Amino acid sequence: MSADIVIRGAREHNLKNVNVNLPRGRLTVVTGPSGSGKSSLVFDTLYAEGQRRYVESLSGHARRILTKLPRPNVDVIEGLCPAIAVRERAPSRSPRSTVGTLTEIADYLRVLFATLGEVHCPECGERLMAHSSTQVAQETLRLPEGTPFSVLAPVVRAGEGAPELVLNNLRAKGFVRLRVDDAAVDLEDLSKLPEGAAVDVVIDRLSVRDAIDSRLAEAVELAYQMSDGFAVVREHGGHRRRYSERYACFEGHASIPKVTPRLFSFNTPLGACPSCDGLGRTRVFKEELAIPDPRRSMRGGAVAAWGKAGLAYHRSMLEKVARAGVDLDAPLEELPKKQRRIALEGGAGFEGVLPGLERRAREYARRKLAEGGDEERVLEFLDDELGQFARMETCTACQGSRLNPNARSVRVGELTIDRASAFDILRLRRWVQELTWPASLEPAARPLVQSIIDRVSFLERVGLDYLSLDRGASSLSAGEAQRVHLATQLGARLSGVLYVLDEPTAGLHSADAERLLSTIRELRDNGNTLVVVEHDRQTTRAADHLVEMGPGAGERGGEVVAEGDVDAVMADDASLTGAYLSGRRQVPTPERPRATSSGTIDIRVDELHNLRGLRAEFPLRTLCCVTGVSGSGKSTLVVDALLPAVREKLGLLAEVPPGVVLEGGLSLARVSYVDATPIGRSARSNPATYLGVLSPLRDLFAGLPEARARGYRAGRFSFNTKGGRCAACKGEGVQRIEMQLLPDAEVECELCSGRRYNDETLQIRYRGLNIAEVLALSVEEARTLFEAVPAIRSRLDALLRVGLGYLELGRRSTTLSGGEAQRVKLARDLAQPARNPTLYIFDEPTRGLHFVDVEQLVSVLQQLVEDGHTVIAVEHQLDVIRNADFILDLGPGSGPSGGRIVASGPPAVIAASPDSATGRYLSSDR
Repeated sequence: MSADIVIRGAREHNLKNVNVNLPRGRLTVVTGPSGSGKSSLVFDTLYAEGQRRYVESLSGHARRILTKLPRPNVDVIEGLCPAIAVRERAPSRSPRSTVGTLTEIADYLRVLFATLGEVHCPECGERLMAHSSTQVAQETLRLPEGTPFSVLAPVVRAGEGAPELVLNNLRAKGFVRLRVDDAAVDLEDLSKLPEGAAVDVVIDRLSVRDAIDSRLAEAVELAYQMSDGFAVVREHGGHRRRYSERYACFEGHASIPKVTPRLFSFNTPLGACPSCDGLGRTRVFKEELAIPDPRRSMRGGAVAAWGKAGLAYHRSMLEKVARAGVDLDAPLEELPKKQRRIALEGGAGFEGVLPGLERRAREYARRKLAEGGDEERVLEFLDDELGQFARMETCTACQGSRLNPNARSVRVGELTIDRASAFDILRLRRWVQELTWPASLEPAARPLVQSIIDRVSFLERVGLDYLSLDRGASSLSAGEAQRVHLATQLGARLSGVLYVLDEPTAGLHSADAERLLSTIRELRDNGNTLVVVEHDRQTTRAADHLVEMGPGAGERGGEVVAEGDVDAVMADDASLTGAYLSGRRQVPTPERPRATSSGTIDIRVDELHNLRGLRAEFPLRTLCCVTGVSGSGKSTLVVDALLPAVREKLGLLAEVPPGVVLEGGLSLARVSYVDATPIGRSARSNPATYLGVLSPLRDLFAGLPEARARGYRAGRFSFNTKGGRCAACKGEGVQRIEMQLLPDAEVECELCSGRRYNDETLQIRYRGLNIAEVLALSVEEARTLFEAVPAIRSRLDALLRVGLGYLELGRRSTTLSGGEAQRVKLARDLAQPARNPTLYIFDEPTRGLHFVDVEQLVSVLQQLVEDGHTVIAVEHQLDVIRNADFILDLGPGSGPSGGRIVASGPPAVIAASPDSATGRYLSSDR
């Protein structure tokens, strides 16, 4: 086989007949400006062909199931080996997905608890054991030779009462001896049982000797049958041994089903908490949200949950509540207590506002799930439609553990599985390493424990030791999600594989990036080939082979500008990357930071995640960076604490965590949060819809003579409504194909060829282009076309300012990288300039950006500050940090070892701090 992976004539997207050789068994980094063609080469050509060949290699039956994948637009790819992609992508939005399920550690942990677990009663805590009749016999026969004993059936527990029916039943079966409150009683002499007494039937009286094991086992079996699975062996001196054939409490508190791994799964009815259905959180409808303005009357629209006043649903609800005797015209807050209770909670034939919301949510979920709907989409709809009237709160029944009491009653070493899952990775590994077990369980327990330790260690090595297994996947950043998948691949211990990685250091502090780099090298040293799309300076310098795409973005990109080892690229005058790596070009930094004398935003966090007793000050009208190693508490401080506190202070609806206090005044009029989450959930969402370009564009097309002659209105040019959109793909341009063993694939709609609209709509043209062709233009091309249309031009100018001139207007939002999504959000803000002081909060704004793009973004952030606004960015990119006026560095470690302010001040102060990991890299890396 060839020593290289040879690519010839790659023309996917903006690639211009790219020819490149990628050495096998080496680490190749592909870099270049945003939109230069990196992903087109690595993912849409190289990995796509690897996936297609895999499907082609399967049996004919499997190929029929999986559907044929399209061939990338490339002439030749030789030397290709099996390919695995670990992409920067939004984490799973499924409410059931956790770090434990993603890494499969939860599966091993469930088996461990089923193997080593001791069952306890959920109510009284008593140890519960299941014994077969044979086991009871074997244990009893270990007593000293000749020991007399009785086998009893406990038919009535103390305090349960003793109906006459019990006595008659025992006489009918021929029993003659009882023990009543442990005193021997002859059944013939007993006419009535004492009230509340405990009654045991004497099944047999024996003494320990040879050859009674069969008789003893039969006696125990009979006792089990008579007393719902319980038996007692009573020695002559009064010592009682209690047994159950299943995990059942002798006091009658609980009976636990057979302990299997399924018992510990919150995705099965056997283990899930019945109150939250295994989600750990419940939707609680709140009066203050359903009725935001109680000064209004019900007729005047006090109940926001009923929609706008005057609409049909609102009128029907008014009729119902009026029949219950509630005054419709009095302000809600002035209603008599009884009428207010009826309106809110129900009564007099009216179901109530809050119970009505619960019913609507319940009925919709039940109907959609019965129709085969996806649970994730059902919950998203409920959030969209009814979420504004509710808050998601920790389930009070399971305390957020997702598991029912039975699952939480099994312990390994004093810990239940939910408590073990809540440990951070470091603590979990230590706990597992310290476990002990009987010698008889060694063959089963040892491999389980080692598998858990191995997988937990992989998470540590990719810098995720601060996570816990019960951490919801949807709460992970895109970078964290990618590293979780990378850790899973490490656990697979494969060799001879092509790993394709998408910005694995995204969201990582320089110290964490070093640790991740050692993991990537280990994958390479195991005999694998790695092709990595990356901009990080450390990773780029560590490459065995470097490929730079460019020279620009979009149509000005798609070429290999430079390739070779790092030294060769740094010496190449045509290489932008080489210029930055060698120091010939640098991101400009100000001579001195701005003065921090315009006031501050002061916040106190008593306790939130790993923040405890923290006070922080952010100077206004400055560029502030919050830095620190991964898991040190940056996002907790800025996103979870500061953002909702500022929103609440500005009079906006926000849920501020307990113990978070914004102290003093606030000299701000507005807050804007810009993060890397997708700008839309469906394939119909795109930059044009998000920035409001499509609305004036539709009006423009609807105003054309041909459109007016046909009676087309603006809605005809929307792919969200029937009429003008393609009927087959419903305006998405793609159709989703379920791939069974592989991730679902999206293929171009055959009817409209990806254009989203039907043929009649596409006959309307503006300056020779139909609306599908306009949406296929890049931002730069569209800016030229709509020079004379201010409503469109101003929005396109904002996209150009943030370096997205290469982006297609109609690019599906689900295909945007996190960095692109974040810059689209920033562009929407820039398109509507804020005149009053605004706080801009960014979460890693340089994600996915090349050095030249970072330079452009920094100038935008600096301009926002010059315009009188305040910028706070959670950031790791050292060039941005050097541009900050004020830095707040958290640490010193992650998880419980973090959450403290290590250093604060301008860059020079941080660089001089001996305690700051950020400072060490600021002073050494340039």
